[in-house]
Amino acid sequence: MNGINYSEFVLPGHPDKICDVIADTFVQEVMNRDPLSFCGVEVAIHINNIFLCGKIETRKIQTFDVLKIVQKGLKKVGYDINNFKIINNLIMKPITEIERILHFLSNDQSITVGYAENSPQTNYIPTPHYVAYLISKSIFDKVIKTNDKFHTDGKVLVIIENNKVKLINISLSHKKGIARKKIINFISDIVDKVLKEIEIKTEKRFLKINMMGDFSRYGPYSDSGLTGKKTVMDFYGPSVAIGGGGLSGKSPNIVDRFGAIFARKLALDYLFLEKANKVLVYIVFLPAISKPIEATVIIDNNKTFKLTFESYAIEKNFKKLNLSKLNFIDCAMWGHFTRPFDKIYLF
Repeated sequence: MNGINYSEFVLPGHPDKICDVIADTFVQEVMNRDPLSFCGVEVAIHINNIFLCGKIETRKIQTFDVLKIVQKGLKKVGYDINNFKIINNLIMKPITEIERILHFLSNDQSITVGYAENSPQTNYIPTPHYVAYLISKSIFDKVIKTNDKFHTDGKVLVIIENNKVKLINISLSHKKGIARKKIINFISDIVDKVLKEIEIKTEKRFLKINMMGDFSRYGPYSDSGLTGKKTVMDFYGPSVAIGGGGLSGKSPNIVDRFGAIFARKLALDYLFLEKANKVLVYIVFLPAISKPIEATVIIDNNKTFKLTFESYAIEKNFKKLNLSKLNFIDCAMWGHFTRPFDKIYLF
């Protein structure tokens, strides 16, 4: 990896990610009930208010416990539902058999993008994005499991130049009264361990921590949040076009989410088949059609060809990729492509 490369990650306690996790907790519940259900949920959060809107169509809708689902999502990212008021504007109705069939037609137009690069040590995604993910997850895991001085809201920014870490900037929320030295030591120890594990070199004085000073006012108490605002993080970081729309809150038969995962699978397939360095895949969907209308594969920026989609129907590949069994909550927290496919399923 030559030149300069950038990426950024947020921790799951960031207000935008709280919304993604709650939305995907709904998707998880819907898929557990019926893989052919429909879920399109949007979540917003501000101070102590959580707003729910969108539509859910599934079986036994009368037993759907909205409060319990929100509670599960909040607990996952380190917050207590007792501190929030839920404003529920969800449209919820039982699903019919005809609707279960129709949900395998494209519900919208969409251009989705898949990417893979020859970097198995970073799960075939850009190195800065993978490094930002590893540091974010390591901080979150330690905060939520073993530490009562910090909280789960934070950001990680990574700059890598010519295979060497040039800068890592981290902002991490904390309880009031924590000495700056303790914050620096806590974060520095985690970053050093991660960089040692992945064997990447660094510039001198590359790490900057909580440059704005006090970060004891965090999460939705300092900023509002909304689903889909961290889409670049959910894909490959800023060096790769994303296309489509947001992923969280959408059942995997919705083309934005289905197409993104399918395009990534195709990018990986062609990376290995062509023994390439980089592969981009663009897939185009139109409404009310059972398969994409066009797809383009670009290999190493110099070889381009079109794919035909006779065998690429949405329903067939939804089942082939076993998309109803994805760990949607985990994907909301850590992006869809930072781990191998077999690591993001529930089994």
